Amino acid sequence: MSRFRTRPSDAGTSLAELMVSIVVFGIIAMIVTITVTMTLRTFRATTDRVSNLGGAQVSLDAMSKMIQTAAQPPAIVGGTPTSAIIKATGTDFKFYGYDNPSAPPAEIEFAVVNGNLLETVTPSTNSGPHACSPPYSYGTGSTRTIATGINAVGNVFSYYSQPTAANITGVALPFVGSPPALSTADLANVELVGINLSVGKSTNPSVTPTNASITVSLPNHLVATASLPGSAC
Repeated sequence: MSRFRTRPSDAGTSLAELMVSIVVFGIIAMIVTITVTMTLRTFRATTDRVSNLGGAQVSLDAMSKMIQTAAQPPAIVGGTPTSAIIKATGTDFKFYGYDNPSAPPAEIEFAVVNGNLLETVTPSTNSGPHACSPPYSYGTGSTRTIATGINAVGNVFSYYSQPTAANITGVALPFVGSPPALSTADLANVELVGINLSVGKSTNPSVTPTNASITVSLPNHLVATASLPGSAC
């Protein structure tokens, strides 16, 4: 009688081997999933931080260029301004700006409203070179959003007097009244405007708001309009 023997190569996979394979595959899959998830979270967080920083820097650049055009107009309908600045609070800064040297000054306002940084420009209804047609009057302005996700914690705008040798950053001018704002007398004393933006557009709790700041000088805010370039009639 012949005997049949099963060769090792003909043997199937045992249940124990199958269970080990499943466990090992599960561990590998879990490691890969965790690695991919963490990589994606890190990428999103980095992207959010870059977006916050970029938004803050672009906003500061746009505001500083406009603020440096601030200058006192010779006369407006209703009186003669004593400063280029119309209103100065912690979240709202409004002034007369000569962003177009060949035109009368515009009313320019930067304000934080519901987490958005808004720029409103109201051109004068007068025409001609800026020194030739006062008193100026103003109509309706146009508003655009220059940044979102602004955390209005503390003051976005701060105001300082003329720097001295003893105090190179100038003296901080206080807010008074309710709502807090610079007094009319102090509007004429502003020589520097500090801007501090805290931008936090991300919903990721691991991404903290990005802070960026700049100090802008007002070289012409008390200069007579007739002394500015482009004032010849």
